[in-house]
Amino acid sequence: MSFDNCPQPKTAQTLPGYPLFDFYNRLNNADLALTRLLETQQRLANFFDNDYFYHTIGFCRFAKGSSYNNLLFLRECLNKQSRTQLKNWLDSCVQALIGFSHSHTSTIESLMYGEDDKKIHAVLLALSVFPGGDFNGRFDFNAFSVQDWSLEHIFPQAPEGKDQVLTENNKENIRRLLLDAGNVETVSEEVEQVLRLQNRDTEQRGVYETALKATGCIDNIGNMCLLVRADNSALGNKFFDEKRA
Repeated sequence: MSFDNCPQPKTAQTLPGYPLFDFYNRLNNADLALTRLLETQQRLANFFDNDYFYHTIGFCRFAKGSSYNNLLFLRECLNKQSRTQLKNWLDSCVQALIGFSHSHTSTIESLMYGEDDKKIHAVLLALSVFPGGDFNGRFDFNAFSVQDWSLEHIFPQAPEGKDQVLTENNKENIRRLLLDAGNVETVSEEVEQVLRLQNRDTEQRGVYETALKATGCIDNIGNMCLLVRADNSALGNKFFDEKRA
């Protein structure tokens, strides 16, 4: 069923704010208009009932900055002549939003916060919407929208921001990250001296924060997740074990 072959109205009358009236007026045939509406409702219900179409259409509409979040996108879905044609088109839409195919994992791993935020958001959303494996649940797009999921750093950008105080365990986490991500055997003496202090001023904090950022892992997609915005704000600059608790 396509909307492209609807008969033209006998009159040009339109009423702003009354799209249903205009739809009937455009067809000039009440029975045909009702049939089209019922057919459309049934096809949309079929999309909703099918897990693949539910998740793929939902992803295309809710991905950050998506150009598919409009009625033209749904019209395009309805105008596809077969499920295979619709599936192929939706697959291409998903790939366009992510920006890469499944085989380009090295490119995905290079995405950086502050430069590729929309792509990072799309990739992380895709991991939630299309988890793979034996999982057969449904992603809650309404909760995703209402709760306003946003990008959050797992390892904090500024460990002592918002009046956070470094514990000995926090300091050890910083050392471990510097060693592992920096692929070095020892932490620099300058950073070590700063970490040994009980309290640090802004300049001293900058010493280890700069070293952390230089590893390239703080703003990398591997250190990012999607989190409910209210929780994101409440958790602030806490470390992962504290956020998880």
